[in-house]
Amino acid sequence: MRLVTPVFLTVLLFFSWPATASQAVQRQKLCSEMDEKERRKTERCKTDQERREDEQKRHLAEIAEKEKPTKSSFMKWVHLDGYWIQSASSNMFQGLAGMHVVVFEEGRLQLYGPPGIILVRQQVSKEEHQLHFGITWGFSFRLFDIRVPGTDNEVRVFGNLAKVWLQGVNQDIPGASISAIDMVGLSVTFAK
Repeated sequence: MRLVTPVFLTVLLFFSWPATASQAVQRQKLCSEMDEKERRKTERCKTDQERREDEQKRHLAEIAEKEKPTKSSFMKWVHLDGYWIQSASSNMFQGLAGMHVVVFEEGRLQLYGPPGIILVRQQVSKEEHQLHFGITWGFSFRLFDIRVPGTDNEVRVFGNLAKVWLQGVNQDIPGASISAIDMVGLSVTFAK
């Protein structure tokens, strides 16, 4: 079996050589008759170096296409904040509504740039609440996209973790002596 394989290959090469050589001569003759632009377009007439150059150009074009910026609206970066709660066990403070602007995005994670604003409700007693404005700074994590019913628009829903600095907090209430609290909540923004 070991002798058969080299002998078989030698016979096969011997009988295929003239056909291969004549095909190479025909290809060389055909390629030499073409002008340079036409020869370069024909795959059979390209040299190995030309094939590598073409492959590199295709690869660079693919990279450029992936990195090309897509058009987006500024509103993509503006988040409207919904119901927020304290991340601590006390529920003395609840964020009702607010907004913030994102300046950095990496995958699903976004970081606030300028401080956002939020309207916070402070529970003074079981029946009484006070409203305060606060400024926020933190990060958002994209959870999912949803389509707005009746339109072709999508909105993105984010989970947020932020530090909230409050103005005018009633200091007489136990547990309310802090001016900065950690809050978690949801926000939405346009998908594009």
